[in-house]
Amino acid sequence: MAHPTNPIWQLLVCCSRTEISPSHREQIIEILQGEINWETLLESAKWHKITPLLTWHLQGLGWPRVPDGVKVQLQQQFEQNLRQNFLLVTHLRKLQQVFHHHSLPFLSLKGPALAKRVYGNLALRSMYDLDFLLRHPQDYFTAKTLLAELGYQPYHDLTLAQEELQLKTNFGAAFLNPQTGVQADPHWGLSPPFFTCHLPVADLFHRQGSETLGGCKFPTLSPEDLLLVLCLNGARDGWLELQRLCDVAECVRAFPELDWEGLHCRSRLYNCDRIFFLGLHITQTLLGCPLPPSIQTEIQQHPAILSLTETIQHTLTQSHIPSHTLLQRAAFSLQLQPGPLNKLRFLSRLVFPINERDLEWVQLPRPLFFLYCPLRWVRLGLKYLNIAFFRKY
Repeated sequence: MAHPTNPIWQLLVCCSRTEISPSHREQIIEILQGEINWETLLESAKWHKITPLLTWHLQGLGWPRVPDGVKVQLQQQFEQNLRQNFLLVTHLRKLQQVFHHHSLPFLSLKGPALAKRVYGNLALRSMYDLDFLLRHPQDYFTAKTLLAELGYQPYHDLTLAQEELQLKTNFGAAFLNPQTGVQADPHWGLSPPFFTCHLPVADLFHRQGSETLGGCKFPTLSPEDLLLVLCLNGARDGWLELQRLCDVAECVRAFPELDWEGLHCRSRLYNCDRIFFLGLHITQTLLGCPLPPSIQTEIQQHPAILSLTETIQHTLTQSHIPSHTLLQRAAFSLQLQPGPLNKLRFLSRLVFPINERDLEWVQLPRPLFFLYCPLRWVRLGLKYLNIAFFRKY
């Protein structure tokens, strides 16, 4: 991906959708007539989490000029992904039954519900865990107990006091079922505390929708909230994966009657105009996602959105494994905060984003919790010095 015209990048972009147009078909076939570094293609597709879509479209075109070895690898990965997704559906059903029995409300985020609802096919999206949103932060402790009954163990060994601190300084946790390898991630928020964008969980539960999978109905986000959350997810990660863009584009395609005016008002209310518009603009720029004229007009009035889109596009097309350093991620997130006051709030909160790794690194008694902030910078300093040392030698 040294240049936007790189054939591998073009091929990935063409395949980053559930439905390809006749012009995309012609472009894919034309690209495959040339020289392709198949190892790089497979590696890039895996990184961008679009191997299922790449396989689906190449198979639909009759595998034009695809080497037998590559064809076998793609088919194996496609089947493995489908088995994994069915396994996640099974575990989500068990989680739903247990949570419902104990009257613990939750909303399914991403995962199987998103694949069925937006992609229309469980086989077409790569999934690795079960993300679900809790109504209240304190529901985490009930969820932890119920997850333990289902065979899940927390990734990080924290004390009760540390978990209570985690509820204030983070927005999610991770649990693993060692027997099946399935990961379940309860969330009590949708953005890091240092983000000035805030989506009230109570509002999301009030507007919730549903999706039926395997004969079981799962509570999910409303279509409008789903699109907003997908834009937020991409912004948190710096928009370095094509799957994030594909999620947004497929959401717009799956819900043609979206309340765009309501979405715009909601993004302003939740202080995430830039996050919302950036997600839509980068998706339109790279995947041709159709947007209403009113939204396009709003985007053009935000020079920062246009500039960030160019930056993201440049990063994506410069390397088949795009990445951001810690400082680059912080600078990117800073630009998403609207206005000087929000930027100052972001910077002030950024110094205290304590996470599970910080808490597990050193177990402090509650009276000394204030030391986690400076200790975090020590841990990160040692981490990146270690990385720099090994890169040098």
